[in-house]
Amino acid sequence: MKYPATRVFLVILAAASFGAQWDLRAQATQNREIEIHKNVRLIVVPVQAVMPQQLKQKFESFLPVLQEALAETTSAETPECALTVRVTAGSKEIGTAKVQRVFARFVAYRRNSDREFVARLYLHSFITGGPVSKKEITDFLEERILSIAKCQPKTAQGQASPRS
Repeated sequence: MKYPATRVFLVILAAASFGAQWDLRAQATQNREIEIHKNVRLIVVPVQAVMPQQLKQKFESFLPVLQEALAETTSAETPECALTVRVTAGSKEIGTAKVQRVFARFVAYRRNSDREFVARLYLHSFITGGPVSKKEITDFLEERILSIAKCQPKTAQGQASPRS
């Protein structure tokens, strides 16, 4: 043991570099929560490692457009009916040509509700032949999630108000 301090230093350095790599791997496997408004949250589930890189890129490029569309469509939400939307990437073979298409699976729920609202949006626009547009995403959110998951605030007696 000619240089014991050097060995200790190398062990500490190796442990620190391993810990930093472990943290980066852990970040890639954890859900990412984005606050759209004070009472609207978007939870993005990380893309699975088995998904092809091209499909991962399509999903990643879809997320900023989704955030903008969600911010526009949920600007009138009240604090007592907070909305949480979880989005997950997936892929499926479509048609006889077995073309891989990436989709986003949405699960939305309100604070005072015990129901979940599930919908799926393919990220390929069959109208333009490219990625879905912001208008298509906005229409999807309004039609498939927000119109169904309407807020029903609690009354003074603690029961939900009747639907109108």
